Amino acid sequence: MRILKPLPGTLPMPGNPLADAVCLWPMNSLGNKVFDLGGKRNDGILQGDTHFTSDRFGSVLDFDGNGDFVNCGSSNLGMDVTQELSFVVLFRLKPGVANSDIILGKGARYGRPFRLYYTTSSMRFYIRASSVFSLIYGHSPTNYQWQHAAGTCVANGGPIKLYKDGILRASNTSDGGLSFHGTDKYITFGGYWYLSATGFNAPIQIAHVIMWNRALLSSEIALVFRERFCMFPESRVLFAA
Repeated sequence: MRILKPLPGTLPMPGNPLADAVCLWPMNSLGNKVFDLGGKRNDGILQGDTHFTSDRFGSVLDFDGNGDFVNCGSSNLGMDVTQELSFVVLFRLKPGVANSDIILGKGARYGRPFRLYYTTSSMRFYIRASSVFSLIYGHSPTNYQWQHAAGTCVANGGPIKLYKDGILRASNTSDGGLSFHGTDKYITFGGYWYLSATGFNAPIQIAHVIMWNRALLSSEIALVFRERFCMFPESRVLFAA
């Protein structure tokens, strides 16, 4: 039996240690929006030819790499206050990935304060603090293979970590506060959007994205890799045989 999706309108369980997710986009198929089941209710708007399709994880978003992306608004999600962040994203690449194609990010082309992206030979987690950090996990990406990526950051001298499939792959130490550089930097999937321009659009499919304004522990990253929607009541999660 495998997990598909939390049912629309479902709330995380109070008291669950991962229920403090500020945004949770399960990519339920609902018109031209992706609905946020997390604390901030930042619904995303599909742009370009981005559309829903079905896969082993239920409804997923499909991006063709040519102007497709999702715009989830410009909120800092409290990350500017806590100076911490975490994300997890379940995705798979399609043929045609190029250097710097964006899976998830907040910011413009150069990703302030963060972005997760692919090159032709590596997965990278970019953080902008006083300096620029790019954690690199070098491997040959495989088309149509589902991957679970996660990143965490504690600014002002704390750790920055990149995980793939629940395993720590790269780490570094930050050297200052997260750089948000204004209030017009958008949370996006599949590319960036800034001043009505988009770019670095990735040919990918995304099954879900979850974000926190704190740094998850390694044990929590491992948990959400094994049990993706463990913060929801089991009775409100769809399963498939």
